[in-house]
Amino acid sequence: YIPLHRVKVRARRWFTTHKAYTNEYGYYRCASFKRPANYSVVWEGAEWDTRFGWFGQAIYNGPKKQGDWNLAINQSMHKTLAASVVHRVANRYYNGNIGGLARPMNLRKEKICILNKDGRSDYWGNIGMGALPDIRIYIKDGNNYRKTPSIFATVSHELGHVSHCTLLFVDLVDNYNQGANNPALPFDEVYGFSYSTLNMLLLLSKDMESLKENLKIWKPSFISNVQIDKLFECYENNY
Repeated sequence: YIPLHRVKVRARRWFTTHKAYTNEYGYYRCASFKRPANYSVVWEGAEWDTRFGWFGQAIYNGPKKQGDWNLAINQSMHKTLAASVVHRVANRYYNGNIGGLARPMNLRKEKICILNKDGRSDYWGNIGMGALPDIRIYIKDGNNYRKTPSIFATVSHELGHVSHCTLLFVDLVDNYNQGANNPALPFDEVYGFSYSTLNMLLLLSKDMESLKENLKIWKPSFISNVQIDKLFECYENNY
């Protein structure tokens, strides 16, 4: 399992609600009740809200119990698994290390909706003024659910439209191969793209596949298509 950082956990009994946020190891501590309490996870951050469907806040309702409660999200929990992936991407994007790139200056929370059907994920921007979702993430491919690396890559791409920046873009610009000494990180031989080029390609690309093909067209002369394919495989298979 991958620990989730900064996840909001609530414990409620009658009119009293305690909340806490997970640490980098996925653990949390909140005030306790003497009797059983209703536990839940609210999928939101200070800068974003995740929704199940177009309008409903994404929440995982846990058990009513006394004592500790821990949640292990498995592959059969499709919507909750997708919400956890959205959280991982958004938390890194807004709070993690993205190589010094500028973070988006939200005027309000970004609204990201998870749609439990087949479709093409997209970024709507501020078209709905927060009433409608800014980003739509479809989690099915035909009749099958998409794998988490695919969802991770799509969320990264769509969030990148907020300020023309994704985690992948760090690797496309810098000449540091973080995977050379750590096989858990992307093996990155691609570098030399300018921010202006990446901004242009992000606007031209509708999904990760079209982004990859556009990068090959606009790549620096010293970068090969094979190197770009290998970098994308790292994100598609591991993130």
